[in-house]
Amino acid sequence: MFICGICKKFSKLREKPMTKTVKERAVLYPPRSYTDPSGRTHHDPGGAGMEIVQEILVHSSCNH
Repeated sequence: MFICGICKKFSKLREKPMTKTVKERAVLYPPRSYTDPSGRTHHDPGGAGMEIVQEILVHSSCNH
């Protein structure tokens, strides 16, 4: 059982929760080079993306 993050009601017995993203933030990943255990060197170009900051548990009927 869980409490819904939107309607604040208890879930039914054995109801599966769904997650809803509440907050996100933009992130810049810097380029990097690394060597794996076998000795090969890899280059990761980096880039931009979004990270989840906060998620809440909700009922399936509240997840719109």
